[in-house]
Amino acid sequence: MKFRYLLLIPFLQSCFLFDGPDPVVPPVVKEDLLPEFTQTPDVFPIQRGLIDEASGITASISMPGNIWVEQDGNTPSEIYLINNSGQYLGAFPIPFFNRDWEDIAMGPGPETGANYIYLAETGDNAENYEYYKVYRFKEPASLQEKNTLFETISFRYPDTKSYDTEAMLIDPATKDIYLITKRQFNVNVFRIAYPQSTTDLNTAEFLGAIPYTIITAADISPDGTEILLKNYDAVYFWRRKKDETIIQALSRTRDVGPPYQHEEQGEAICFDIHQKGFYTLSEIGQSNGVSLYYYGKKIID
Repeated sequence: MKFRYLLLIPFLQSCFLFDGPDPVVPPVVKEDLLPEFTQTPDVFPIQRGLIDEASGITASISMPGNIWVEQDGNTPSEIYLINNSGQYLGAFPIPFFNRDWEDIAMGPGPETGANYIYLAETGDNAENYEYYKVYRFKEPASLQEKNTLFETISFRYPDTKSYDTEAMLIDPATKDIYLITKRQFNVNVFRIAYPQSTTDLNTAEFLGAIPYTIITAADISPDGTEILLKNYDAVYFWRRKKDETIIQALSRTRDVGPPYQHEEQGEAICFDIHQKGFYTLSEIGQSNGVSLYYYGKKIID
């Protein structure tokens, strides 16, 4: 019997040698999971006649729980504050004529630690203007605050071309301004790198075209890791990979197609300040009124 066991030992050892260890399966890291969003948004009606021409929104940092709204061209030179439930709180005056404001964004600026509002004077339905403007100023801490320092960043596109642009975002890491045109079959992405001149005419740098069209709004999360674009029919979401630039992210297929309830003329989108979801808002168009929509992220354990 002992002799038989001795004969089996080499055979068993050879089996272990050929099988080898089980392959190592990397653990699933929660941060690597792409978010899912609620299919049905929370809906917050806004009183008619107060903000009927919204074309841009951004979440307030100085006054958490509130949202800044800007309206389309030829409306009063003001931006408006609503809370997260769509309640109108008041207006903040802007000392510039509203030729065609098309987006509003929050981001860093010249003063370290301060949060700035960027207001895009970039609409051009006929695409015949020679230059455009982005206004920059510190976000007020209240509607009563008197802001006396408004900066104008004037720019043109390369080769003196004209574009209708309704989407803008500010890279929180670099302070660069990104502009995404509207009307091309493959829309163009431009950058005005920091520090932008407030005395001379800047020339926006062409970064590339991306396979989307009729882009009406954009936003980037406060930490710079997530990007949203939208048009009248859909929302597109990207999570930036490590060391990935904004144009590299936008040039690849979107990571998530979040749910989107069609709006009459949806031209505004923004993350909430905690990146737990996003808001959309529409112009009134031919509808009876507008509502603030909120799509929250589903919690993944």
